[in-house]
Amino acid sequence: MLICGIDEAGKGSVFGNLCIGCYVIDSDTEFNAKDSKKLSKKRREQYYNDLVEKAVEISIYELTADDLNTMHAQGMTLIDMEIWAIVQLLNQLQNKPHQVFLDSCDVNHQRFGRAVSDQLIFETEVHSAHKADSLFKVVSAASIVAKTFRENNVQDLHDKYGDHIGSGYPCDKKSIAWLSEYYASHHVFPPETRLFWKTIESIKRSNKTDQN
Repeated sequence: MLICGIDEAGKGSVFGNLCIGCYVIDSDTEFNAKDSKKLSKKRREQYYNDLVEKAVEISIYELTADDLNTMHAQGMTLIDMEIWAIVQLLNQLQNKPHQVFLDSCDVNHQRFGRAVSDQLIFETEVHSAHKADSLFKVVSAASIVAKTFRENNVQDLHDKYGDHIGSGYPCDKKSIAWLSEYYASHHVFPPETRLFWKTIESIKRSNKTDQN
């Protein structure tokens, strides 16, 4: 029986891609995985290499900042966007799983699971839970996949703009300082920015205040 885990990385970031990771494996195959948030970069890479060897299929769906901005303009919430991406990812799998385990980003985990299940083009059991990356090993594996691709995306941004851009999360003072300086100098934000974040509106207001 094939089982599949789904998890994301980069949802809360103000810039860069939102990465949805998918890990498919035979339920009889022994493998090791832990929640990627609890792993160092070195350990995550070690787990990832082992997971690649044992997987039936690994897939990733990346939503760029431009994708997210466009979807938001169409009236979609971040939860809607994630559900849409998960559905696209699952429907495109070469090896359709018999069971899917989701890390729910909706406060109502059952509603989240139904929203995904109702849009799938194949029959499967969908299990949705909060903190699924800590509850189900196959979701832990998906979290490692998602985090690996998200880190690669962030590294590309570092290569483009420099290491002073930080992690991209609103709590990262380095990232907010860089975005503020960029906006003050260019009067626009970098193309990789999620423009509907409250952080962006705050930077705009602060810039206007400084000009006055």
